[in-house]
Amino acid sequence: MYWKDEDTNRVRSEEFSNKTGWDHSAMDAALEMAQEADTNMFPWLLEEDGCTVAHGWGGDLLGAYRYQG
Repeated sequence: MYWKDEDTNRVRSEEFSNKTGWDHSAMDAALEMAQEADTNMFPWLLEEDGCTVAHGWGGDLLGAYRYQG
């Protein structure tokens, strides 16, 4: 996960790995960090295996494509 800390004007990142015996623990931790970045109004980007999974900025889910059925 990458995010831009608007207070320091720096791009930061963190990698997450699954805990042994816990499915999806890495994604859960990454989404929790994304929510914290979003609350602070920092733009963020979540990648899995080099592909963008989601991104957002201050509540605007820029990468959330919804079914328009």
